[in-house]
Amino acid sequence: MIYSLNDARLRSVCLGMAGLAGLMVALAAAAAEKPDWLSDASATVRETYDGNIFLSDVNAQYIPANYPLPAGSVAALKNKSSTITTVAPKFGVSLLPWTGTNAFSQFSLTYAPEFAIYQNEDSETHYDHHLITKLKGHTQSWTFGLDNNFAYVDGSRVAPTYPGGYVTAYNTAAPRERRQQLQDRANMTATLDRESWFLRPGANLTYYDLQTEQINSTGYQNYPSRYDAHGGVDLGIKIPEHTALTISGQAGHQYQEKFAFSPYESSANYLRLLGGAEGKPFSWLTFKFQAGPDFRSYDSAAPVNNRNMITYYDEGSFAATLSANDTLTLEGRQFQWVSSVGKVPYFDTTASLTWHHRFSEAVGSDLGVKYLGADYRSGNLSTCLRYDTEYCFNTGLSYAVTRQLSLTMGAELDLGRNAMDGIADPSTRDFHRILVTFGTTWQF
Repeated sequence: MIYSLNDARLRSVCLGMAGLAGLMVALAAAAAEKPDWLSDASATVRETYDGNIFLSDVNAQYIPANYPLPAGSVAALKNKSSTITTVAPKFGVSLLPWTGTNAFSQFSLTYAPEFAIYQNEDSETHYDHHLITKLKGHTQSWTFGLDNNFAYVDGSRVAPTYPGGYVTAYNTAAPRERRQQLQDRANMTATLDRESWFLRPGANLTYYDLQTEQINSTGYQNYPSRYDAHGGVDLGIKIPEHTALTISGQAGHQYQEKFAFSPYESSANYLRLLGGAEGKPFSWLTFKFQAGPDFRSYDSAAPVNNRNMITYYDEGSFAATLSANDTLTLEGRQFQWVSSVGKVPYFDTTASLTWHHRFSEAVGSDLGVKYLGADYRSGNLSTCLRYDTEYCFNTGLSYAVTRQLSLTMGAELDLGRNAMDGIADPSTRDFHRILVTFGTTWQF
């Protein structure tokens, strides 16, 4: 698809980019070094080929000859591909010079828009606007921090339609992130540190306000608004070798919007009791993990086998410096979450392993693998009884041409697979996607 300057949104992108570019040029001309009040100034341009933008591999034999397609919706068909041009400037301001106190070590506001133009499918073009707040500080007894990423996604207000209703947990997620919505992710912590122990209260919010139209039509993807909010406290007991054992308690609430045409929603209150460990026992290893039972109580409208169930929660990260040029990172999380399409809650599993190798000061590479699992078997709707998985394999190469200019290239293979036995046509739940990306970044 060819875009012209008659496209109002494209004109706004061009004007915004021109303004930021002018500001960056002025800053570069004004000083050889970044001023104290400027925390970040950069611009990235990427060109991507996505071989399956709707993550659908359903063969034509399974798709109905005629299927409803609501006004404004697009049919999510097999291997529909597109090239994507992404422009992502970033401009951050440090507020430390104006605080008038030395209690803060970091206080910044960053505006980081990302304009993604799908050349072959206009419905997927979206303009994201991120406002990122970071705060770190200390008092005589406490250290504290706040990270908040607020996003407004300017995209289509109509979701895609999967003919015949053949979807997996993951081919609904990618198009959803491109639709009009508000998101907010916030994490707040404070730490009282003593010689043999520490106390760390905190709170976390994950919020989605989905603003797409809700239409009761077969295959059309209705996205409910939802959030997860919880607070808790960690007690750490320090042991030798720079390590601590932790005991944690978290109390929270998960909310899921109820559609006007559906009797179901899976909001729940929960309480987690977790044990774990964290620290740096060796110069080459840093880790943090916690795990334990999750006690939850679902609303009466939740389609679950047990409204007062005990499930499981864990999260962790391990970073190993194998040599001066090699780092291995393992991250993972498992937890019960509300449905992304408004019906059955599911057990969400994510695990990733990444190897970073530095060939020289200028050249580096990454090799990674990621596993995703979505287990819906806690629900009692036979039409939603499923277990979806995804395997992602990625590699990337980066080259710092100068201190300000870098080049990147990457490739990824995503394989979606059905993990349920007894499915008549398991291929209707599978997909594969190939992504190839080239990009360049200018950093002030």
